[in-house]
Amino acid sequence: MTYVEEHYWTNVRRNLIAHYPYKSYKTIGKVKKIILTHTSREIMKHPDSLIPVLFGFQLVTGQKPKKICAKKSVSNWQLREDQIMGCQTTLRNELMYSFLEKLIFFCIPNMEENDIQKKLNHNEFVFGIKNFSSFFEIENQLDFFRQSFPNWNHFGCHVQIITSCESEEETKALLKGIMFPIK
Repeated sequence: MTYVEEHYWTNVRRNLIAHYPYKSYKTIGKVKKIILTHTSREIMKHPDSLIPVLFGFQLVTGQKPKKICAKKSVSNWQLREDQIMGCQTTLRNELMYSFLEKLIFFCIPNMEENDIQKKLNHNEFVFGIKNFSSFFEIENQLDFFRQSFPNWNHFGCHVQIITSCESEEETKALLKGIMFPIK
């Protein structure tokens, strides 16, 4: 059990129960899943440029990402049906909490404020990370990336934290409770 998960079960749930009227323990807000997504035009033009992104996602999350393909052709974007657009991985349970711990305690404190764009919706928190190399797994393998993939650029991703909360205020309280740096 990671520190974030243990903190949620011992402290955050108790605080949420004190502030919000729940009908049963099953309706208490919690983090359901985290979805990481990366898409870019460069991948559409050169599908080989997806390899370092797949490798980086697997290093950071501990789970193999799946490739995202286009469902329809869009001529304005020069996109064809079944063309590879990027990759995505969905984290749940143990992997989700370990990724959340890395994100909260190691990655976000090392980033500058302008490296993250945030958006809080009803029951989800979406933000973008401009430079994925702020994770220490990528930092340790930076030489490997540069040698193996000479055209490698730093890549970013969209992170979507989906909760079971019923309101935006409750989602904010949950994220603050698990020590996520949200204002």
